[in-house]
Amino acid sequence: MFATSNKGLHAFSLNGQVTSIGLFDTVVSQATARDEILLAAVPVIHAVHEMMSYVEDDSREQQSGLFVFDLSQGVQPNMKGKQVYNGNVKSCAIGKQSPSGKQRWYAGTEPADVVISEDTGATWADTSSFQAIPGREDWSVPSQLCNIMSVLVSRQSKSAERHAGACTL
Repeated sequence: MFATSNKGLHAFSLNGQVTSIGLFDTVVSQATARDEILLAAVPVIHAVHEMMSYVEDDSREQQSGLFVFDLSQGVQPNMKGKQVYNGNVKSCAIGKQSPSGKQRWYAGTEPADVVISEDTGATWADTSSFQAIPGREDWSVPSQLCNIMSVLVSRQSKSAERHAGACTL
């Protein structure tokens, strides 16, 4: 099971062991895993978030975007994620194979958009159907982030994502 928080990305084993696996002291809004790949969404932190109790003295700028972790060797502490998309990423997903036979990665960004990669993050394309929605430029994710952003339960290649957490005012 994986969890994201204002302290990074964490894995929980069935015996209750917690392993901090990466993006330390970084607000991670969501993680998703499939076929030995773990994606983590890291949003831009705005001044309003710094007033919240879960964001400590944030004199540093956190690097926002989408990060990928290779789980082929299992979950290890201090894993190095590779940034594959630079931007204000709020959510992410790994889709089934595309018609070309490649895995699709999705990143939900702000301003409201969904970008897709079919080449493990080397290139990204906007979704033209999403771009055409009237008023989309006015959409935003609430400025309130939660203490626990996302919990992902994963068993081999099958996974189910559960979002949980209590927002702090």
